[in-house]
Amino acid sequence: MGVAGLRARDAPRPLRAFVSERLTAGPSVLFRPAQGALKAAALAAAQALFLWMFLAADPLEQLATAGAFGADPGVRDWAFVFAADWRHGMSQNSPLYMPGFFAVAAAVWIWSETVGARLWRSFVTALAAAFAIACAAAPAGTAAVLGSFHVVSGMGTSRSVPFASAGAMFAATYTLLNWTVFVLGCRAAVARRSLLPLAPTPFLTAGLIALRPWTVGHFTNTWWTRSLEGDPTAIMSAALIPLLAAFLVGRTRRCDTDL
Repeated sequence: MGVAGLRARDAPRPLRAFVSERLTAGPSVLFRPAQGALKAAALAAAQALFLWMFLAADPLEQLATAGAFGADPGVRDWAFVFAADWRHGMSQNSPLYMPGFFAVAAAVWIWSETVGARLWRSFVTALAAAFAIACAAAPAGTAAVLGSFHVVSGMGTSRSVPFASAGAMFAATYTLLNWTVFVLGCRAAVARRSLLPLAPTPFLTAGLIALRPWTVGHFTNTWWTRSLEGDPTAIMSAALIPLLAAFLVGRTRRCDTDL
């Protein structure tokens, strides 16, 4: 009986059993490569939106600096404020304030859940694709910016429209990297139950403030003021912050529980 029992236990399993297990493994295993590709594509799309809004708005600032709308300093300041508002979705050009920031936050958090050791290589690949898309689409965005500025100000120009400057490209990329590091730090802080992953954030933010000292205060003040005035887009955008945060934190905690 002992020999028979050992033979029965050690007998090779039929191939049918392995095939059955493979077929019933579930979508999380069978479609994992496809899911990873979709997450990477979503990341690149979100990054492209983020960068595009920066690159599209910059030519308005260049034209105003060059005096294309007149020599009045007040006109230049108005153009800069309008460009900053457009860049952040606050000039009636978006149903949501800061659309690029919301899109990147969700895309980065979800993409980072499964990318593993390939995180930075995958991120750089997505960023390169996003930058190419944003540059290709920037002229159309700039036309929309100038058209909207003409509607609200009555001012236009016959000068040739420049492309986004190298400084604008750097500012857009640095802002995107700053925001990405913050989002990754938040996810790591939730997963590890520690604030240590957020340590780089103050230093990167200080660099951002030094790069564009007035825009951070401008868009936060604008958002706050319009919310108090009852602007529905401002209120809805503010309400989305805790909702998105709760959704993303919940995903991370569920993943920890499943493990």
